[in-house]
Amino acid sequence: MTTLDWNTLRSLIDTGDQVAVAKAVADLDDKTRRALTEPLKSYLREINRQPDAYPEWSAWRTARGKRVAPLRVAGLGCFTGADAAAKWLVRTELWEGDPRTDGLLVVLRARQADWVADMVTRFAGRVRPTDFHLYKLAVTFVREAGVAPPATEGFVMAWVTWANRLERDEDAVSRLRADPLLTAVVPLLFDVDDVGPLLELDNPDGTAVWPVWLAALAAEGVLDRAALLDGCLRRMLRGGKPNALRGYVTILTGLAPTTAELRRHVPDLLHLLPDAAPSVAVMAQRELRSLDEAGELEPADLVEAGRLVLSRTEKNILTTQLSWLDTVAKRDEKRSGDVVTVMTELFADRPVDLQRRAVTITLRYIDACADDVRETVRAAAATLPGDLRDKIAAAVGTVEAEPVFDMPSPVPASRREMPPPIASPEELAEELAAQLPSIQQTYDTDPVSLERVLAALVRFAADRAALRAALRPVLTRFDIRPRLPRTHRISPIDGFSAVVSAAVAAPTTGKPDMGIASVEGELKWRSAALGAPAPYRVLLYRMHEIAARLAHAPIPALVATPTLTTGHLDPSVLLARLETAAEEGWQPAEYDLQQAFLRIPRDTYPVLAERAAKVGTPATDRLAAHLLAPLPDPVISRVDVAIALTKDHAGTHQKIRAIRPVIQTTPEDLPTEKYAPEVRQLPPSLADLLWHLPPPRYMATTGDVSWWTSSWPTVAPGHRDVIAAHLTRFLASEYPADIGAALLATAETDGPLGTGTALAVAFAIGSPDRALRAHAVDTVLTLHAAGWDSTTMGTELGTLAATETISLARVVPSLRSATDGGAAPTIWTTIAAALPAILTTTPKRTPDLLILATELAERLHVRTPIPSVTAAANTPKSTRTRTEARRLATLLTIPA
Repeated sequence: MTTLDWNTLRSLIDTGDQVAVAKAVADLDDKTRRALTEPLKSYLREINRQPDAYPEWSAWRTARGKRVAPLRVAGLGCFTGADAAAKWLVRTELWEGDPRTDGLLVVLRARQADWVADMVTRFAGRVRPTDFHLYKLAVTFVREAGVAPPATEGFVMAWVTWANRLERDEDAVSRLRADPLLTAVVPLLFDVDDVGPLLELDNPDGTAVWPVWLAALAAEGVLDRAALLDGCLRRMLRGGKPNALRGYVTILTGLAPTTAELRRHVPDLLHLLPDAAPSVAVMAQRELRSLDEAGELEPADLVEAGRLVLSRTEKNILTTQLSWLDTVAKRDEKRSGDVVTVMTELFADRPVDLQRRAVTITLRYIDACADDVRETVRAAAATLPGDLRDKIAAAVGTVEAEPVFDMPSPVPASRREMPPPIASPEELAEELAAQLPSIQQTYDTDPVSLERVLAALVRFAADRAALRAALRPVLTRFDIRPRLPRTHRISPIDGFSAVVSAAVAAPTTGKPDMGIASVEGELKWRSAALGAPAPYRVLLYRMHEIAARLAHAPIPALVATPTLTTGHLDPSVLLARLETAAEEGWQPAEYDLQQAFLRIPRDTYPVLAERAAKVGTPATDRLAAHLLAPLPDPVISRVDVAIALTKDHAGTHQKIRAIRPVIQTTPEDLPTEKYAPEVRQLPPSLADLLWHLPPPRYMATTGDVSWWTSSWPTVAPGHRDVIAAHLTRFLASEYPADIGAALLATAETDGPLGTGTALAVAFAIGSPDRALRAHAVDTVLTLHAAGWDSTTMGTELGTLAATETISLARVVPSLRSATDGGAAPTIWTTIAAALPAILTTTPKRTPDLLILATELAERLHVRTPIPSVTAAANTPKSTRTRTEARRLATLLTIPA
């Protein structure tokens, strides 16, 4: 036994020589070891902090990296507890530097065997799947200590990673055979869920290596072949994501099970058919078919396999099953009844092409079937489309069509009144505490809550001391200080915090540094705001103005707070607010008043206008004019812009995208006399902001923020086509923003439904984002309830699909969902308008769209031919598109 003091050990550590440290700590007595553990921990904490001696981060990093390997070794030699040593070795910060492990093995071999076994077992069990830097050490330690490998994900993945490095080694099988861990770890491959992807290793020639290795070792008797087959099936039966199971499918396929081996596993293979990952189901189907072809599959198992497979949705699996069953019936006429009975499983709620093939096979063998089977076919045929139903009827007798029960049409969205105002500063504190995390984390918040909080902040700012006292816990938690805001940043949290800060700070009468009337004082802030989308700028300008007024010229109340949750403001309530302001002798804030005008429902109000004119204040005079002549609607059209949008792993844009439709507004001249003279000297009025979109080429790019989109519909609830036009920019992105809720909320407001809405819904309904598509379906149902003519949307959808800007693989399921939701007439109108453009280029899944169109035409009794469909039906080339176009064209020409 040797002794060692801390100063000597630290000097050795500082040299970076881990072998020298290993020799120093390898043969210490327990008393010396215990005396060194606390200094070791303290030294690790010390080097984790960047000391003054290393002002440059890189220099400190280098110096620290030199010490971590000796520290690892010192810990292994000094800790007397096996668990403490194991915990020390897995600490991440001890591996941020020299990765060599020479010194660790020196210490491990010097310590007592029972302690080493205990420590290695604990250390290997602590290795996580993400601890890649510990993989090699864990496997080496377990071999060195001769302990049983732990049945943990981390260790099994570490061993498989070691084995995968043998991929190019000609003696890989020999090295595996010689590994003492082989027979203990291989059974664990089937019990650890995340190992699957590591088992998909291929040779340079593309052949999988694990099936070759395991089959060779099983052939030698080193591994149990039956256990390997059982393990693969056991793992597949446990289920999981496809990429977690493909490796086991490859192994089982590579083992090439014999007929006798498969016969033992028929129940397992049947269990895999209905719900397993597609690659697993394909394997199970293939092995069962091989058994059938060998005459080893019982008839009942064949029928069961057919029923189970036909419950799936993958067309390749279904068509394979149909081909298998067709072969069975050809081979043995006695099996015709079983095969035909299984075919009826496809008669209901399946793609028409599969139904057509099932009907073809049924008619091929129906004459050989007993009467009870024929009756089963006749009953099941009631759910078939009309043309297929007629074919079955010709073979088995009259078939009554099953009644179609349409979903009731959606009801128009209800309008709810705003909740009552916040009653006290304490309630305001609760609202703020709930709202601020959402704004910080998602850059969005509930618009109803936002309006109530803004109104309460202005109202309670009359007593700053009481407001500050009530909000102090919230201000402290979110680091919001009572002060006059000076920031030029425009993020949602900055804009909102500015209002809160100003509300709790003492107002000043000095020169305003945030004054709305001062162009010079606003220059930097407004320059920063110029790049934001117009609806967000409206919110920014109004909050900025509220903060400025709270700081320099407080007002008693806001006048634009809505009366409905959609953002609408009752004009009689607005007039009452302005009358109160006149009685109390104050004028509303400019942008707050403009926001109020944008929220008035689109109509004329002569009685209210006359009453407003009698009040005689500038605000009521402007309200009187607005009540008699609401803001005009902009004209929204579409242009095509060629763009280049790409992104590689570094975020660099490289790839050329197809031409994309965008929106351009051409507003009528707004009557400038409606706005205060000083506003014309500043940025445009709020209506001017909303009525203008970025230039078309700029509109085609997607680099802008889409903050606070939940509140966009409430900015102008009477002009939903304008808000939809602004949303389109972000809906059209390759990676669309999470604004489906904003699109739905926009549909629930008022105003014209034109090109803006059409393009927004078209992009959303074909979006790559599943949640956005779900919101798009809800939007269609809402607009259908409002009596929407979706012809324009169909035209835009057709153009987008024809140029493959959006995929019909996403569009068709969305349209079908909207149909099932009760919007069948709107979806027919949409498809009828989309087909002329789509049939010119026939993008992928065009037949699926035609199938849905045929179902709708039959359900709605449409009998108006579509020229483009008739032309597609008469093309000389035989394709699925022509087949489905003929079905639709024939149906549209049948008298109603």
